[in-house]
Amino acid sequence: LSLVGITHAVTHAEMDQLAVACNGQKADIDVMKQWRVPSSDSGKCLMKCLTDYYKMFDSEGKYSLKNTEDSLYKAWSEKPKEHMPIIAQHCDNMMRSAPKENLGSCQMSYDTMKCINEKAWELGWFN
Repeated sequence: LSLVGITHAVTHAEMDQLAVACNGQKADIDVMKQWRVPSSDSGKCLMKCLTDYYKMFDSEGKYSLKNTEDSLYKAWSEKPKEHMPIIAQHCDNMMRSAPKENLGSCQMSYDTMKCINEKAWELGWFN
């Protein structure tokens, strides 16, 4: 896996690069280009590639509030800085109840990215 040169997945061209680096499927990338999180099995694993790259989970596969907040600053530097801790904390609250068997899985990555995406929409990032 090489995501060298991808600092964020904001433009469609960067999403295409991500697809190549993470062996993503075109259908999943097309969903991402609508600022949504792909829910197919391959899309969930594409989200795992992203969460792994940004180190959003700790060594046990649990959601990391600090790492997620840091990754939001890195990936979405053009968005309001005050939103990053709001999103990270919101998802921390949601992910605390993640089933133990999901830790470090594609499903956990999907759930995390879906949480981030929904809060970002709520905050007006993609409107």
